[in-house]
Amino acid sequence: MKSTVLYHYYRPERRSGLCRMFNTKHCAITSAIYSLNVSILVVLLYSWQINVNTKKFQILGDVYYGVQISYYAIIGSHLSIIVLSIILYVGINSENIPLIAPWMLGILLFMSIEGICTVYANVLRDHINGHFDGLCKAEITFFIARAIFNSIAIYAVMKFYHVIRSEEENKSSTTISLCGDDDDDDENELNINFEQEDIFEGDEENREEIKHAAEDGSDENDSLLVGYDTDSVISL
Repeated sequence: MKSTVLYHYYRPERRSGLCRMFNTKHCAITSAIYSLNVSILVVLLYSWQINVNTKKFQILGDVYYGVQISYYAIIGSHLSIIVLSIILYVGINSENIPLIAPWMLGILLFMSIEGICTVYANVLRDHINGHFDGLCKAEITFFIARAIFNSIAIYAVMKFYHVIRSEEENKSSTTISLCGDDDDDDENELNINFEQEDIFEGDEENREEIKHAAEDGSDENDSLLVGYDTDSVISL
């Protein structure tokens, strides 16, 4: 069963050609899958690099621990991105805003940490080698390419986030307006009830006067009785 929130970003599916592939939800899901797969790839690459560096302990010398700590920090950042990407995928399918927002904040934070660690590790290696080697250039190129694709992924997820949020705001405003109409109806019913109670109280007073008049048996009682009947007919 398709949710009503999906109507806005499923609208491009009515078109023909490649436009069917580029609706908002599909782009957000693609971003989550891309982020998950790339983070797994980065974890595998840097794990391999850490294993290689253990065999170069004598070559790296004093900067060995600095380089290894930088790589461990990068691996830890991408393990966190893997968890956030899984949460993002679940949030997109369930259209749950609290599950979407952490990924947008986390990807910016951990990509910043990775950039700092990458530069730091390459500066330390440059201190030993005396120049930027091929591995340094490959790491920088790989990081810049991922930063570009991550920017596109963030844009797609943010667009989906704003669509869901706008739909929820519209639903809440509609609910508030309906509640206001119900309150007005309740006030009108209360006013009608109060008017009816006033009429009944007036009738009770007239009945008491007629009862006392009947006991006295005077001619004024007849006039009161006629007046009461007249008021009753007018009120009806």
